[in-house]
Amino acid sequence: MGKVYTVFDNEIKEKVALKLLKPEIAADENTIERFRNELKFARKISHRNVCRMYDLSKEEGTHYITMEYVPGEDLKSTIKRVGQLSVGKAISIASQVCEGLVEAHRLGVVHRDLKPQNIMIDREGNARIMDFGIARSLEAKGITDAGVIIGTPEYMSPEQVEGKEADGRSDIYSLGVILYEMLTGRVPFAGDTPLSIAVKHKTEAPPDPREVNAHIPEDLSQVILRCMEKNKEKRYQKAEELLSELSKIEKGVPTTERVLPKIKTEEEKVVKIKWKRSLLYGGIAALLILLIIGGIYLLTGRREAINSIAVLPLENLSGDPEQEYFADGMTDALISNLAKIEQLTVISRTSVMRYKGSDKSLPEIARELNVDSVVEGTVLRSGQRVRITAQLIEARRDRHLWADSYERNLSDILTLQNEVARAIAREIQVKLTPQEEERLAVTRQVNPDAYQAYLRGMDYARGPDSYLEENLRLAVQMFELAVKLDPNFALAYTDLSQAHSELYHLGHDRTEKRISEARKTVDQAFELQPELPEAHMALGYYYYWCHKEYDRALEELAIAEKGMPNNPRILKAIAFIRRRQGSFQAAADSLKRTFELSPQDSSLPSELGITYMWMRRYSEAERYYDRSISLAPNQVTAYQIKAWNYWLWEGATERARATLEQMPQKSDPLSIYLWVQQELFERNYQAVLDRLSSAPMESLEGWETIFIPKAQLAGLIYQLMNEPELARASYDAARILLEREVRQRPDDARIHSSLGIVYAGLGRKEEAIREGKLAVELYSISKDALGGPAHVRDLSYIYVMVGEYDAALDQIEYLLSIPCLLSVQMLRLDPRWDPLRNHPRFQQLLEEN
Repeated sequence: MGKVYTVFDNEIKEKVALKLLKPEIAADENTIERFRNELKFARKISHRNVCRMYDLSKEEGTHYITMEYVPGEDLKSTIKRVGQLSVGKAISIASQVCEGLVEAHRLGVVHRDLKPQNIMIDREGNARIMDFGIARSLEAKGITDAGVIIGTPEYMSPEQVEGKEADGRSDIYSLGVILYEMLTGRVPFAGDTPLSIAVKHKTEAPPDPREVNAHIPEDLSQVILRCMEKNKEKRYQKAEELLSELSKIEKGVPTTERVLPKIKTEEEKVVKIKWKRSLLYGGIAALLILLIIGGIYLLTGRREAINSIAVLPLENLSGDPEQEYFADGMTDALISNLAKIEQLTVISRTSVMRYKGSDKSLPEIARELNVDSVVEGTVLRSGQRVRITAQLIEARRDRHLWADSYERNLSDILTLQNEVARAIAREIQVKLTPQEEERLAVTRQVNPDAYQAYLRGMDYARGPDSYLEENLRLAVQMFELAVKLDPNFALAYTDLSQAHSELYHLGHDRTEKRISEARKTVDQAFELQPELPEAHMALGYYYYWCHKEYDRALEELAIAEKGMPNNPRILKAIAFIRRRQGSFQAAADSLKRTFELSPQDSSLPSELGITYMWMRRYSEAERYYDRSISLAPNQVTAYQIKAWNYWLWEGATERARATLEQMPQKSDPLSIYLWVQQELFERNYQAVLDRLSSAPMESLEGWETIFIPKAQLAGLIYQLMNEPELARASYDAARILLEREVRQRPDDARIHSSLGIVYAGLGRKEEAIREGKLAVELYSISKDALGGPAHVRDLSYIYVMVGEYDAALDQIEYLLSIPCLLSVQMLRLDPRWDPLRNHPRFQQLLEEN
């Protein structure tokens, strides 16, 4: 185009950028006329991430364009200077460019030559798009017309290469290339000539950026590759869609990674030299002035936008440790009320309670929770009076923004809680919808004794050991007392219903009466408050836990989510249901959102790992297991499933063994089962027998698919050791135990699977196949995509044991075609498949997968 100069405009008394056009371009009157027309549109773009275009003028026969002067350096220079940018900084820049594109595209202006050279990073680290309207003005056809390429080859979309009309999706393609370059330090396609590079954009698939930089998150890599789809119909159709995706990913990136450091320009360097000289001549006074100005700015400077918040555990000022449950209940209530605001990300109770009594600084806590602001405060209960004092703190600068105190009678506690939540929402300038205003305007009174019983129930139902039968039964007692003292207490009915459902779900009480109580109490909540989101959540859990009616559960949970968009229990339930329905990607997306709200909950990355493992995305699964272990090194689950991941992924028994050895020593049945699997896969048969003999329980039990008598495993080992008499004796001992169990639990598919394997070991072929098929029918994949495949695998074991090899291979082929815990590596590892090793179909399976 020409050369660019920094100049001083004497009319407006400020610096501008001036681009002198090359004579060969300026000589074409059609090109100049197009410039004028395009600038009419480009000048309409007024956005913080777009460099303003001013005028096309002519002086003494020379044409030039004036535009806003942006001190800083272009993105290409930044990449050359620092190499690969961090994930946070790359997303921040791409998001800003996206915001500029949203405004430009809204006005009908397409850039057509978006590249790092046209993106300035100003002194504050902000991105600014330059040169809108210039590329279209050249308006040549294809890539060879008069030797002119419209666009820059490294960043051109396939349709531009073909000479077709470019639209906003072409800019999205170019931004995908830029994002690729920021994160890898190089462009996806290179070549000896501009033509060869351009052709690659048309004909070659872009390499996965994770092959160059393994630190790029998988979801960000997928965003880049979608931007660079050859078919523009498969790309993001609007810049808003891309911006939304980047915003979701950015929430998981530490705040400190998101902003580029300020860039020192040549002018700043000159100023710095002059400043040093002034110090030599007594510049201390000037320094004091600057410090004063800085102090004033810190005290009165503009507040950054607050989009996320954590309510830290409120301090109990009563001096009575017995009142801790009350302070925790107030914390939970405040979190729940703020979580009803859709625009605000609110960290869950599970994560904030970890900081109770912590001596960490507020900025440190905010970084760990990835929030903009923190609420801390106190609770004082004296007789029938309650006072809550709360203060809002801007996390990054540890700056107090607001503080106030609220006091009411205990009977008005619901009003008090909503008052505090509304005050915080008002202070952080969140605009509430009419529905949110209505939900935060509850003024009904509550019986003080009933409310205290309710808080006691919540303490049992939401504490770290809430899954224990004793605690759940105590929660039921407290909630029942609450509704007895206050029959109009709708919220207590919802939590009572959930406690009943959970007792049934966890197997503590599998009676029809428990199911009936769960339904009756949630219906009572609806009678009192038909629109109560918590009631819809309780009904969703009822359908999910008590009846496995997944579609009806999702309907209720979707209604609950509208009223409580930040409630992790709703999102977690949706994720688990989606997983059981076989929608594993949807489950992963819900779990990621849940993890944003509960970033200190170590169970969530474990569940994400399990979900990715089911989808056979093993490297992603391993990343989440490691995250879970880093959050809670003393827990067991992540180590267990990480070992399983290594067996499935690589058949790596040595890595699995190392993982199991790192696991905190546990003698629980599932840990013993996994050690048995490890020794079995390594064919250490005597080691299996030693572990089984030292285990104190009769059966190994875990997850939802394992119930295996020790004698059954011993029978397998003796069979593999070619000890038929010992194998038969062991299988017969297992048979006696399982036949007793199946009479007590006839609907337990796990017992039927194990009984089928035992019958097969005893040579009772027809009974073995019958039991295996019954297990598959009771726990079919169509009913449960998560647990169902295990019983299909067990049926295939049975077929192998009774010599029905083709029937076994039918089941194996099916399992390899769906998400499940079977892989070719496991087929190679497990000696139970040894009878199939020489079968042509089995060998073909190993080669094809």
